[in-house]
Amino acid sequence: MNEPEKAKIACEESRTISLDLGDKLGIARAVTGLGNIQYDRGDLEGAKRLYGEALDNAKIIGAKKDISGALDNLGMVSEDRGNLELGKQLYEQALTIQKEIGDRAESAKTLGNLGDLLHQLGDLDQAQRSLEEATQAARETGSQRTEANALTNLAGVLFDRGKLNEARQRYEEAVPMQREHGTKGNLAYTLDAFGDLLVATGDLSGAEQRYKDAMSIPDGTDAAVSRTGLAMVLIEKGEASQAEGYVRPGLQ
Repeated sequence: MNEPEKAKIACEESRTISLDLGDKLGIARAVTGLGNIQYDRGDLEGAKRLYGEALDNAKIIGAKKDISGALDNLGMVSEDRGNLELGKQLYEQALTIQKEIGDRAESAKTLGNLGDLLHQLGDLDQAQRSLEEATQAARETGSQRTEANALTNLAGVLFDRGKLNEARQRYEEAVPMQREHGTKGNLAYTLDAFGDLLVATGDLSGAEQRYKDAMSIPDGTDAAVSRTGLAMVLIEKGEASQAEGYVRPGLQ
């Protein structure tokens, strides 16, 4: 509901009660919530500390689901800090536990994260496999936000592999799912990426509409990305003066 301060108060109260009770699982889940808040704020060091606390408490009682979740979260922090190899190891550890306990919903999320990381590493073949498995697992478990994100990332991999028609199909699947189940940021990112693909295929009018749709999302993402894409389309259409109007605000 975009109310992180209220969420923080609730999680801190939960952690206090859990500490009083000696409830390790309660502590792990409360600090995971706090870690998520810090992660969303871009405080990666704070998020890492809290996710580490969650992992330590989950390990004490052998809560494998929560151990795998903490490993996955620590993998995201490592990935965002540029330590891709460590992130890959953490995702793989999480996946091993998730497969052991049959947690298909959580493995869908971790597979999606791993696929995105492999894409960054340039391992497009493995990235595609991981994201296809993530999409299937999310579909089987009804995890529609996870499926939308996996489809978006899969489309990006297919685009980079030159499979433009397949990439377009995945974006066409992902956009309505992002509208209904995703965050504003993920929807805007998907629309911008779809616009880039349509430019590559020569569909300038389609690309123009996707960039405009992304720009219309309040608090969605950095509008400079959408503005730059839209300006590029307008230049290709011979409308350079209009393109300047979209680019100039980003130079202020």
